[in-house]
Amino acid sequence: MPTSRLAQMAREREADRAAGRPERGLFTGRGRRHRADPDEYERFAGQHDMGATDGRESDADFDDDDDEYDDEYKHEYKHEYKHEYEYEDVAREASKPRPRTGAKRTVLHAIRQIPQYVRMLIGLMRDSRVSRLDRLLVVAAAAYIISPLDFIPDFIPFLGEVDDIFLLMLALQRLVDNSGVRVLRDHWRGHPDELSEMNLSAMVNAAAFFLPGGIRRKLTRMATRRSR
Repeated sequence: MPTSRLAQMAREREADRAAGRPERGLFTGRGRRHRADPDEYERFAGQHDMGATDGRESDADFDDDDDEYDDEYKHEYKHEYKHEYEYEDVAREASKPRPRTGAKRTVLHAIRQIPQYVRMLIGLMRDSRVSRLDRLLVVAAAAYIISPLDFIPDFIPFLGEVDDIFLLMLALQRLVDNSGVRVLRDHWRGHPDELSEMNLSAMVNAAAFFLPGGIRRKLTRMATRRSR
Protein backbone atom coordinates (compact mmCIF):
# COMPACT_ATOMS: atom_id res chain seq x y z
CA MET A 1 0.00 0.00 0.00
CA PRO A 2 1.47 3.46 -0.85
CA THR A 3 2.98 5.40 2.01
CA SER A 4 0.71 8.39 1.35
CA ARG A 5 -2.39 6.20 1.79
CA LEU A 6 -1.12 4.80 5.08
CA ALA A 7 -0.44 8.32 6.30
CA GLN A 8 -3.98 9.40 5.34
CA MET A 9 -5.54 6.42 7.17
CA ALA A 10 -3.42 7.20 10.21
CA ARG A 11 -4.74 10.78 10.19
CA GLU A 12 -8.30 9.45 9.92
CA ARG A 13 -7.76 7.20 12.94
CA GLU A 14 -6.41 10.17 14.89
CA ALA A 15 -9.47 12.24 13.92
CA ASP A 16 -11.77 9.38 15.03
CA ARG A 17 -10.01 9.18 18.37
CA ALA A 18 -10.28 12.95 18.90
CA ALA A 19 -14.00 12.95 18.01
CA GLY A 20 -14.76 10.01 20.29
CA ARG A 21 -15.71 7.71 17.45
CA PRO A 22 -14.55 4.09 17.12
CA GLU A 23 -11.23 4.07 15.34
CA ARG A 24 -10.80 2.71 11.85
CA GLY A 25 -8.61 -0.32 11.27
CA LEU A 26 -5.77 0.25 8.86
CA PHE A 27 -7.00 -2.52 6.59
CA THR A 28 -10.61 -3.16 7.71
CA GLY A 29 -11.99 0.38 7.81
CA ARG A 30 -14.46 1.38 10.49
CA GLY A 31 -15.70 -1.73 12.28
CA ARG A 32 -18.87 -2.35 14.29
CA ARG A 33 -19.13 -0.33 17.44
CA HIS A 34 -18.39 -2.24 20.59
CA ARG A 35 -21.18 -2.78 23.08
CA ALA A 36 -21.40 0.10 25.50
CA ASP A 37 -23.25 1.00 28.65
CA PRO A 38 -26.02 3.62 28.60
CA ASP A 39 -23.70 6.40 29.81
CA GLU A 40 -21.33 5.81 26.94
CA TYR A 41 -24.26 5.77 24.53
CA GLU A 42 -25.50 9.12 25.81
CA ARG A 43 -21.99 10.62 25.64
CA PHE A 44 -21.46 9.52 22.06
CA ALA A 45 -24.96 10.66 21.04
CA GLY A 46 -24.30 14.09 22.55
CA GLN A 47 -21.03 14.43 20.69
CA HIS A 48 -22.69 13.49 17.44
CA ASP A 49 -25.51 15.99 18.00
CA MET A 50 -22.94 18.75 18.53
CA GLY A 51 -21.45 17.95 15.16
CA ALA A 52 -18.19 16.34 16.30
CA THR A 53 -17.00 15.16 12.92
CA ASP A 54 -13.86 15.50 10.90
CA GLY A 55 -15.81 16.69 7.87
CA ARG A 56 -15.06 13.75 5.65
CA GLU A 57 -18.28 11.82 6.28
CA SER A 58 -21.83 12.91 5.57
CA ASP A 59 -24.64 13.10 8.15
CA ALA A 60 -26.35 10.17 6.42
CA ASP A 61 -23.32 7.97 7.25
CA PHE A 62 -23.62 8.77 10.94
CA ASP A 63 -27.42 8.32 10.87
CA ASP A 64 -27.00 4.78 9.53
CA ASP A 65 -24.41 4.00 12.19
CA ASP A 66 -26.63 5.40 14.96
CA ASP A 67 -29.65 3.37 13.80
CA GLU A 68 -27.55 0.22 13.94
CA TYR A 69 -26.27 1.17 17.38
CA ASP A 70 -29.81 1.93 18.66
CA ASP A 71 -31.05 -1.49 17.58
CA GLU A 72 -28.14 -3.18 19.28
CA TYR A 73 -28.60 -1.14 22.46
CA LYS A 74 -32.33 -1.87 22.70
CA HIS A 75 -31.77 -5.57 22.15
CA GLU A 76 -29.15 -5.70 24.90
CA TYR A 77 -30.89 -3.69 27.59
CA LYS A 78 -34.62 -4.17 26.97
CA HIS A 79 -34.78 -7.44 28.92
CA GLU A 80 -33.57 -5.60 32.05
CA TYR A 81 -36.52 -3.21 31.89
CA LYS A 82 -39.09 -5.67 30.57
CA HIS A 83 -41.22 -5.38 33.71
CA GLU A 84 -41.35 -1.60 33.31
CA TYR A 85 -42.54 -1.91 29.72
CA GLU A 86 -45.24 -4.37 30.81
CA TYR A 87 -46.37 -2.05 33.64
CA GLU A 88 -46.63 0.86 31.20
CA ASP A 89 -48.78 -1.24 28.86
CA VAL A 90 -51.16 -2.17 31.68
CA ALA A 91 -51.37 1.41 32.90
CA ARG A 92 -52.05 2.65 29.38
CA GLU A 93 -54.92 0.18 28.95
CA ALA A 94 -56.37 1.09 32.35
CA SER A 95 -56.30 4.80 31.50
CA LYS A 96 -58.40 4.34 28.35
CA PRO A 97 -62.00 5.53 28.75
CA ARG A 98 -64.64 2.83 29.12
CA PRO A 99 -67.76 4.02 27.23
CA ARG A 100 -70.07 1.44 28.81
CA THR A 101 -68.93 2.23 32.36
CA GLY A 102 -69.30 5.98 31.87
CA ALA A 103 -72.72 5.63 30.24
CA LYS A 104 -73.99 3.37 33.02
CA ARG A 105 -72.80 5.81 35.68
CA THR A 106 -74.61 8.66 33.92
CA VAL A 107 -77.86 6.71 33.60
CA LEU A 108 -77.75 5.55 37.23
CA HIS A 109 -77.36 9.16 38.31
CA ALA A 110 -80.52 10.06 36.36
CA ILE A 111 -82.43 7.04 37.69
CA ARG A 112 -81.81 8.15 41.26
CA GLN A 113 -83.48 11.47 40.45
CA ILE A 114 -86.58 10.07 38.74
CA PRO A 115 -88.86 11.11 41.67
CA GLN A 116 -87.68 14.72 41.30
CA TYR A 117 -88.22 14.61 37.54
CA VAL A 118 -91.77 13.31 38.02
CA ARG A 119 -92.55 16.11 40.50
CA MET A 120 -91.23 18.64 37.98
CA LEU A 121 -93.43 17.17 35.22
CA ILE A 122 -96.49 17.41 37.46
CA GLY A 123 -95.73 21.07 38.09
CA LEU A 124 -95.28 21.74 34.36
CA MET A 125 -98.73 20.27 33.64
CA ARG A 126 -100.29 23.23 35.45
CA ASP A 127 -97.91 25.91 34.21
CA SER A 128 -99.61 28.30 31.78
CA ARG A 129 -96.25 29.19 30.23
CA VAL A 130 -96.13 25.68 28.72
CA SER A 131 -98.09 25.33 25.50
CA ARG A 132 -100.98 22.86 25.19
CA LEU A 133 -98.98 20.58 22.85
CA ASP A 134 -96.04 20.57 25.23
CA ARG A 135 -98.34 19.73 28.13
CA LEU A 136 -99.43 16.64 26.18
CA LEU A 137 -95.76 15.73 25.91
CA VAL A 138 -95.38 16.17 29.68
CA VAL A 139 -98.41 13.97 30.36
CA ALA A 140 -97.15 11.30 27.97
CA ALA A 141 -93.66 11.28 29.53
CA ALA A 142 -95.02 11.12 33.09
CA ALA A 143 -97.47 8.33 32.18
CA TYR A 144 -94.75 6.30 30.49
CA ILE A 145 -92.45 6.60 33.50
CA ILE A 146 -95.15 5.66 36.02
CA SER A 147 -96.75 2.90 33.97
CA PRO A 148 -95.28 -0.62 34.31
CA LEU A 149 -96.22 -1.29 30.66
CA ASP A 150 -93.10 -0.03 28.94
CA PHE A 151 -91.13 -1.24 25.95
CA ILE A 152 -88.74 -2.69 28.54
CA PRO A 153 -90.57 -3.92 31.69
CA ASP A 154 -89.64 -2.00 34.81
CA PHE A 155 -89.00 -5.17 36.82
CA ILE A 156 -85.80 -5.76 34.80
CA PRO A 157 -82.97 -4.22 36.85
CA PHE A 158 -81.39 -1.13 35.30
CA LEU A 159 -82.55 -1.78 31.73
CA GLY A 160 -86.18 -1.48 32.82
CA GLU A 161 -85.57 2.18 33.65
CA VAL A 162 -83.24 3.10 30.80
CA ASP A 163 -86.11 3.60 28.34
CA ASP A 164 -87.85 5.83 30.93
CA ILE A 165 -84.75 8.00 31.17
CA PHE A 166 -84.36 8.18 27.40
CA LEU A 167 -87.93 9.38 26.79
CA LEU A 168 -87.79 11.72 29.79
CA MET A 169 -84.61 13.44 28.60
CA LEU A 170 -85.98 13.80 25.07
CA ALA A 171 -89.11 15.42 26.52
CA LEU A 172 -87.03 17.80 28.65
CA GLN A 173 -84.94 18.80 25.64
CA ARG A 174 -88.13 19.68 23.75
CA LEU A 175 -89.50 21.62 26.69
CA VAL A 176 -86.27 23.60 27.07
CA ASP A 177 -86.36 24.48 23.37
CA ASN A 178 -90.03 25.50 23.38
CA SER A 179 -90.68 26.90 26.86
CA GLY A 180 -87.19 27.86 28.04
CA VAL A 181 -84.99 26.42 30.75
CA ARG A 182 -86.15 29.07 33.26
CA VAL A 183 -89.68 27.62 33.24
CA LEU A 184 -88.37 24.13 34.01
CA ARG A 185 -86.09 25.38 36.79
CA ASP A 186 -89.05 26.99 38.53
CA HIS A 187 -90.35 23.43 39.16
CA TRP A 188 -86.97 21.76 39.67
CA ARG A 189 -85.57 21.06 43.14
CA GLY A 190 -82.21 19.68 42.08
CA HIS A 191 -79.05 21.41 40.91
CA PRO A 192 -79.71 23.89 38.08
CA ASP A 193 -76.97 22.39 35.92
CA GLU A 194 -78.95 19.17 35.70
CA LEU A 195 -81.23 20.91 33.20
CA SER A 196 -78.44 22.37 31.08
CA GLU A 197 -78.41 21.52 27.39
CA MET A 198 -75.08 19.72 27.72
CA ASN A 199 -76.24 17.56 30.62
CA LEU A 200 -79.54 16.61 28.98
CA SER A 201 -77.70 15.66 25.79
CA ALA A 202 -75.27 13.52 27.79
CA MET A 203 -78.19 11.76 29.49
CA VAL A 204 -79.87 11.02 26.14
CA ASN A 205 -76.67 9.62 24.66
CA ALA A 206 -75.93 7.52 27.74
CA ALA A 207 -79.41 5.96 27.79
CA ALA A 208 -79.31 5.39 24.02
CA PHE A 209 -76.12 3.37 24.51
CA PHE A 210 -78.12 0.57 26.20
CA LEU A 211 -81.28 0.66 24.08
CA PRO A 212 -81.92 -1.44 20.95
CA GLY A 213 -82.24 0.65 17.80
CA GLY A 214 -85.92 -0.17 17.32
CA ILE A 215 -86.89 1.03 20.80
CA ARG A 216 -84.83 4.20 20.40
CA ARG A 217 -86.65 5.07 17.20
CA LYS A 218 -90.10 4.43 18.73
CA LEU A 219 -89.39 6.58 21.77
CA THR A 220 -87.95 9.35 19.61
CA ARG A 221 -91.09 9.35 17.45
CA MET A 222 -93.25 9.55 20.57
CA ALA A 223 -91.41 12.61 21.85
CA THR A 224 -91.33 14.27 18.42
CA ARG A 225 -94.98 13.64 17.64
CA ARG A 226 -96.20 14.87 20.99
CA SER A 227 -94.22 18.09 20.72
CA ARG A 228 -95.54 19.13 17.29
